[in-house]
Amino acid sequence: MNTKQAVAERIIQICKERNMAINALANISGVSPSTIYSMLNEKSQNPGVVSLKKLCDGWEISLREFFDSDLFDDLEQEIKQTIRKSSLSESSERLSYINRLLYSVLQPFINFNFSITHSGV
Repeated sequence: MNTKQAVAERIIQICKERNMAINALANISGVSPSTIYSMLNEKSQNPGVVSLKKLCDGWEISLREFFDSDLFDDLEQEIKQTIRKSSLSESSERLSYINRLLYSVLQPFINFNFSITHSGV
């Protein structure tokens, strides 16, 4: 489980514990229902800490209490996850782009040196 999934699961868990609908959470926290729903689905990959704090204020709990859950104990490392998503073809495309970029930047200097050495200057 990644961090975003754990946060979404924890929001759902607390709402269930309190028998609270998302709209009710929105009302007591001052966070729009659409923001909360985006935190729960794939739209938001990075739920904001300010929004989480507002949800916690609505529930009258601290951020520490929010994150005090087994859900956050064995999270995947986000860096590894990002690297895993990057395929070999994307890496090759990036290298090709960098090579083209370097060539375009250095080409005038290569041509300049070549013309100096062959012009007898």
